[in-house]
Parts: sequence; structure tokens; C-alpha cells
Amino acid sequence: MKKKKEKLFGKAILWIMLVMIAVGFTIPTFFNDEQDYQNIQPRICRDDADCYLLCDGQPKAALCYQNLCQQNTCQEDSGYQDVTLNAELIINIEGDSTNLLERSEQMGLSNFFVQFQENSFTSFADLDLNQVLDKLAMRIDSQCLAIGSKAYCQEEADQLQLIINGERSYSFGGYLPQEGDHISIIYFST
Repeated sequence: MKKKKEKLFGKAILWIMLVMIAVGFTIPTFFNDEQDYQNIQPRICRDDADCYLLCDGQPKAALCYQNLCQQNTCQEDSGYQDVTLNAELIINIEGDSTNLLERSEQMGLSNFFVQFQENSFTSFADLDLNQVLDKLAMRIDSQCLAIGSKAYCQEEADQLQLIINGERSYSFGGYLPQEGDHISIIYFST
């Protein structure tokens, strides 16, 4: 008799747990927007124009970074603050300076968040250095500066330096430019 009661009690507990699990998975759907549960696919992009969204009948620009739109729905927060800053950016490879405006024009991309001049840029969002360089098909880390498919890497005799406002920096691509910065990326062989 005692074993039968224990068995019934165990089954009752099991059924209660199953009901609680089912309720736990169904109740949240009543309180959350259905869109939270949709599997939002990242959108592939070539430039910022590919990432435009139409939110409440108004166009909204979204950043294209590393060929992926950084905002895929109107409900997502892009995480970028609207700021405007101007900074000097010199990219010098073996004594030759890169004309940023020419490179930008050669690429023929629509960049809404960064505008380039010959040796400076204006940013209209809170972007780090790699996000700015991405608009020129460039990337920098502690070892290499990649320009398109060509990489300039630090080796025994070669040096890669990031100079910000006259001081050497080790932030590289993660550096968040500030208004009036003088940023130099220098690669040279010794």
C-alpha cells in the first residue's frame, strides 16, 4: 500500500512538473511581441545604402560593417550614437600617403556614416577606427594593416605604428576617434 502511494505521488509530481514546463514555455508568448521570436537573418551588404530600413514610413540608415548590416529591423537598436566629428587620418606606407578621398571614390560605395577628404574624415556616428577604415576596405590590428587584399604586417624588420595626437597607441582598430584627433597609421621597413 505504501509503495502504491509513493508511486502515485511520484506520478503526480511528474505530471505537475510537465504542466509547469508547458506553461513556462507558452505564457511568455502572450507577453512578448511575436517578432522577438522570429529568427532574424543578417542582411549582407556592400555599402550603407544596402542597409536602409523603412521604419514608420520613414527611411532609416543602418551601418554596413564587414559586409553585414548592423541593424536588420526597426525594433533593433543600432547602438550607434548620432555624433559628428572631424579627425585627420594619415595612412603612410613606406613613405607614400594614401589619398582617402580618391580611394573612397575608386570604391564607388555609398557611405552615409563617414565622409572622406584627402587626409581626413567626418564621421556621423560613434564608430571605432576599424569601422571607419572598413569604408575604405581597410582593417588594422596589432600585427597587420590590410588594404584590400594586400597586408602590411609587422615582422622583424618591418614596423606598424598607430600614432594618435603625437603619442603611440596600442588600441589599433578598437580606438574610438575623438573630435580633432590627428591619427597616423605608419608602416615602414627598417
